[in-house]
Amino acid sequence: MSSAIRETLQIAMDADLVAGNKVNEAFYTTVVTLICRRLKCECNITTTNFNWNASTHDGFNNFFQAVFGGDNPFAIGVSALTMTSERMQTVDFVFPIESDKYGIALFEAALVPIDQAAFFNALFARTSVIKTFIVIALIFVAIALLITCGKLILTSSFGSSHSTKIISVAKGMFGLYAVAFGQDGIATNSATSKSLYGFYSIWFWMVMVIGAVFCSLLPSFLTVATKQLPFTDAPSFRDSGYPLFGGPLPLKMLNDSTDPDRQAIAKAMEVLPFNEMYDCESRERVVGARAAFMTDGGSCSHLHKNCQTSFFAIQNMANIYEATFVTAKRSRHRNTFSRE
Repeated sequence: MSSAIRETLQIAMDADLVAGNKVNEAFYTTVVTLICRRLKCECNITTTNFNWNASTHDGFNNFFQAVFGGDNPFAIGVSALTMTSERMQTVDFVFPIESDKYGIALFEAALVPIDQAAFFNALFARTSVIKTFIVIALIFVAIALLITCGKLILTSSFGSSHSTKIISVAKGMFGLYAVAFGQDGIATNSATSKSLYGFYSIWFWMVMVIGAVFCSLLPSFLTVATKQLPFTDAPSFRDSGYPLFGGPLPLKMLNDSTDPDRQAIAKAMEVLPFNEMYDCESRERVVGARAAFMTDGGSCSHLHKNCQTSFFAIQNMANIYEATFVTAKRSRHRNTFSRE
């Protein structure tokens, strides 16, 4: 991942998303911060009110001024952030034009599910069996240690009659554990009480240590992980091997650039007629790889049902021009945020 992406990532959260609810705001802020951490960058999260019904070009210009307090020279990729109970995915494409700073706008419709309790319940659902096993194992360990301690105390304090009963109970319970844990082949009858206790003490202490190590690592397993971004600039996109399809306007935008990398991308891009631009899945099947589709921003409201908007790329702040990258929704090649 390039060093630029490790800098501060400016994130604008629509005020309608939190609707004045501090609990929701804290929830979304936490989730976004988690994603930023996994991207290994800092986040500056701003809540802003903005009228997206304004005209497209002026709208984006005003949006960046509202978020960042002025016409800062950001090359912004405005990305939709998608959350489900199974995975998180965002920033599929980041295509900086003139600078190395990035921004992401989060929209209410892109956050699923809205209910934070349902989200976290689903996120941790897969670990229910693991947690149950750990609890049972720890209960076994606790009982075994109590019996062992009781045996030692009674042997030294009350004589052999009491300790013999405890030993009998302990042998029976340890035999039960042996069957439960697949150790039923142990010859408990011929083993002395001390050797039997010694064996199980070592065995249970090993279980405790392994359980403690696993529990300490469990939070890292439950966090959201991400692969490196497929590309972060024109050179890395050129070298990524992603087939690029686009319309005439994006082709003109790339050709008009003085950047040789963008001109090389334009030469490699396959220009499609408008009516073929959004058949994403069919196009991917033809090329046999994940494909990127670059369209003019005004077309984003007419996306084909099997296309997924990835982000809006803006050429520069002085002369606003937006382009939308789309990919197939059910792409076999789609990069996603998923648990490790």
